[in-house]
Amino acid sequence: MAATKQRNHLGAGIILAAIMMVMQVIIHVQGRGANQYLFLSTLLPLLVGIPLFTWLEATRTPFAPSFSSQLSFGLKTTSIVILLMVIFVVVFFKGFPQFKDRLLEARLDLSEARGIKLDDESLSQDLADWDRHFLQRIITIVFITHMFAGGLASAIGALISPKRS
Repeated sequence: MAATKQRNHLGAGIILAAIMMVMQVIIHVQGRGANQYLFLSTLLPLLVGIPLFTWLEATRTPFAPSFSSQLSFGLKTTSIVILLMVIFVVVFFKGFPQFKDRLLEARLDLSEARGIKLDDESLSQDLADWDRHFLQRIITIVFITHMFAGGLASAIGALISPKRS
């Protein structure tokens, strides 16, 4: 059996996660961490990068890989990105709690802007609940959004890359 070159899921995942981390830091330092559209824009490197890396991987192999092998390449890269982003979120919000406080204040401002009227006791209870379970909620949000975006990007990458005939 001929030796095959190892596929580089880890390198692609690290590059994409590093770009996304830099984007997250810039957004939070500018004080725009609560803007959901900016949060979703940090998924653009994932949506563009996975199809790009999948296509590059397919073109550099001596044989044309199948759809399933290209899909698995994208999904494995997505899992690496998710793991690194979850670690980043935990370290970032534990290391810089002022950004967590900004997000909680923005949540309060958003509920006031939407016209949601809460009495002081309900409001303090809601903020205390968010504060108590903040990391769990943020990790869940990061995991789910990255999982869906990475799955979509993996399917796109597998579709556009050259196939075995």
